[in-house]
Amino acid sequence: MNVLDVDIKYKVGQFKGNYRFAISHGVTGIWGPSGHGKTTLIQLISGLLKPAQGTISVRGKVVVDRNQHIFVPPHHRNIGVVFQEARLFPHLSVKKNLLYGMPNKTPCHISLNDVVEVLGLNALLDQMPGQCSGGEKQRVAIGRALLSQPELLLLDEPFSALDKQLKLKAINFIRKVIRKFDIPVVIISHDIADILNLTRHMLLIKQGKVEIEGDFSELLLQGYFEGSAFSNSFVNDLQFTIVSEEAAGNYKVKLQGTGHIYYLHSETKQLCAGDHIDAFLRPEDIAVATHRVNGISMQNQLEATVLEIYTDKNYAFCLLDVGTELLVQITRDSADRLNIRKNQAVYALFKSSALTMYDDSLRMSRMG
Repeated sequence: MNVLDVDIKYKVGQFKGNYRFAISHGVTGIWGPSGHGKTTLIQLISGLLKPAQGTISVRGKVVVDRNQHIFVPPHHRNIGVVFQEARLFPHLSVKKNLLYGMPNKTPCHISLNDVVEVLGLNALLDQMPGQCSGGEKQRVAIGRALLSQPELLLLDEPFSALDKQLKLKAINFIRKVIRKFDIPVVIISHDIADILNLTRHMLLIKQGKVEIEGDFSELLLQGYFEGSAFSNSFVNDLQFTIVSEEAAGNYKVKLQGTGHIYYLHSETKQLCAGDHIDAFLRPEDIAVATHRVNGISMQNQLEATVLEIYTDKNYAFCLLDVGTELLVQITRDSADRLNIRKNQAVYALFKSSALTMYDDSLRMSRMG
């Protein structure tokens, strides 16, 4: 069963929206130019606007059907919404703002204690919203939305009013929320880096329509994004098991789900055999060769197959199969000189230090 099914039309003034898509699970990012209907879509899903035609269903429950004259009001849709502005009640304490979202009769699988712990709100509970920073208010708004026991969480430009440091902290907390509560999330942002910090699965909205849906790397390779500005927001997320420590700070690691061995260098954390870790690898930190290279310091030389390649004016973006998919960015000149093409056998090369283990704060610093 899909979490969300949308097939609607909406018109106001010169704007015409024609939205049709389905979301099954996980986190979905909605990106598109300003003024093309992203926030309008969130308002339609949440019930703040009525479509002219069509249907919306949440977990199989119809909340809008204009032909059948069905329009479930926002507070009965089991959808949590967090807007760009926190929209807290100024006369209520943080704790009372949080509790305001809790239903009286519905069994609560997300408790106040859960939310306070995950979002780090304990020190704020007795404060009034006017005493809170922008980032603190946003965390309270997220907590209030979670305590409504939502079946779907909508985030509408949740970081755009925050400065860089507050944004990184807010993203960190949302990542914790996603891991802890496993609630399907839709995030809308004009900044693609914000989306890529949370998900790779995207809907591209243009002129009130879903132009295409897919993984970011797939859309990049099809030419829907231009230049390295977008790829620089992307990292290859990988999961490993520590096999052994070869020398101080140098580890042999096995890619989970395969038998492939990589090498990782870390001076920030002591690891033991059997530890499971997450690591990231930036596309621009990977080199491509047409044969194995001898006499080179790069420890990681992985046999690969080119699945897709897309070139723009300056760069080539290659999707490689190395047992998992890696997005690689090289210059267009390099791709032309090596005659890189689809289905070609190549090697992916990168330093052990380029494969970077992260906790949330490290990842935010690299991607911010």
